[in-house]
Amino acid sequence: MGKYKFSIDGKNHEFHTDQDVMYGEEGVIIDKDIDLMQDYSDGFTICKLSKSKAERLRRALQEFLKTEISNKTGIKLDNLEHYHKAVNIQVHENFFNEFSRGFKVSSLKELKFLDDEISKITSSDVSTKSPYDGNSYFWMRIIRPGILENNPAHKDVYLDYLRNAVNIYFPVCGSSKKSSLSIAPKTHKENEQNILRTVSGARVGKRQFTVPAILHINGSLELIRPNPQSDEMMVFSPYLVHGAGINEEIDLTRISLEMRFWPKNLSISSC
Repeated sequence: MGKYKFSIDGKNHEFHTDQDVMYGEEGVIIDKDIDLMQDYSDGFTICKLSKSKAERLRRALQEFLKTEISNKTGIKLDNLEHYHKAVNIQVHENFFNEFSRGFKVSSLKELKFLDDEISKITSSDVSTKSPYDGNSYFWMRIIRPGILENNPAHKDVYLDYLRNAVNIYFPVCGSSKKSSLSIAPKTHKENEQNILRTVSGARVGKRQFTVPAILHINGSLELIRPNPQSDEMMVFSPYLVHGAGINEEIDLTRISLEMRFWPKNLSISSC
């Protein structure tokens, strides 16, 4: 079994895998595609939201999640940060399998203003409507403390239908310097021949992910946690290496909003 080291904010971690690994072909993927983060050399930015909009969005997402948990598990939660205490492993697995598929953006009106926010940041007219299938979805990621259930370091764009987009990370609860999403700045411009990754989708314990795990870039892998605050969100390129965001909080579940945006004038034929 291969053992690969990486760091988050200078703290060392290890990822073990028995999967087949490979280096990519020569070239930089984003050079062939649309770079919505072209104004940000690191491949990401932290942007401020109005406090009122951020709070309305957070409350709406929390209530949405509480309702989903109640409807699908029968468990009523007052504090989502304590999700890991209220939901046992089997209940979580059953809930996660359905919940991780995502939800239609139209089901939560508080999300609508984000089209304009992301359009301003990217200087492009964008929306959540995918040019690949015509759908608009949002996801909420639930990362319990001390449990290896997060997606290892990866690039979304190893899946073609996630290319030409931009991603956001918005903290819903439990997001901190010990738990928030980690990224590797500037790696959206990295030549694929320098990147060692698994041949197929990453596997962590019994959980199978769709996207391959990135093991190192030129022999190392160093990530940071930008850690957006309650009235902020992180906007980042899906070509950027991210993930491996181990929740190192002792007693807090981290929950975050994930959405993707594409240029409105983008069609499959131009992808």
